[in-house]
Amino acid sequence: MLDKILLRKEYISKRNLILREFSGLARIEAVFFTLLENIQKVSNVAGYYPTNQELDIRPLLLKLKEKSYNILLPRLLPENKMEFVRWNGKLQATPHFDSKEPPEGTIVIPDIAIIPLICCDRWGNRIGYGKGYYDRYLAANQKIIKVALIPEELIVNEPIHTESHDIKLNYIVTENELIAIS
Repeated sequence: MLDKILLRKEYISKRNLILREFSGLARIEAVFFTLLENIQKVSNVAGYYPTNQELDIRPLLLKLKEKSYNILLPRLLPENKMEFVRWNGKLQATPHFDSKEPPEGTIVIPDIAIIPLICCDRWGNRIGYGKGYYDRYLAANQKIIKVALIPEELIVNEPIHTESHDIKLNYIVTENELIAIS
């Protein structure tokens, strides 16, 4: 099993290099839309505002909004908690992670959530930023379908070491495939 701290450091550098030249977002979007077509009763899709050289999913969020999905974005709360708010098109700067979040909006639990991450393995284990926002939220809302959108090169080929609080992904979407986690 691979150590999360070492992988986080290694894959942040690797991700920054890969995403500078990455041209596969349209293919990732196409695979994601195929996934959505096969999942019934999805209307609330949680995304994220990209920071830290994350995959820029803003074009995908706009396409989802055009197709009448409710787009939800995270809003960070005290005590390392978060909630998802229906995005009304407005964003405000937040002191957290040099990011932006909705200034107001209806709090909604997503049907499906696109999880920001640094890397993941083929078994659904992921490496985030180590603060646990998503793990805590997803543990409290276990019915949410958890999806990673990630370039194929950022998938770790060996299992990542996990801890009891780590929440696995349900699906991994790359520019080349959809990986369903059993």
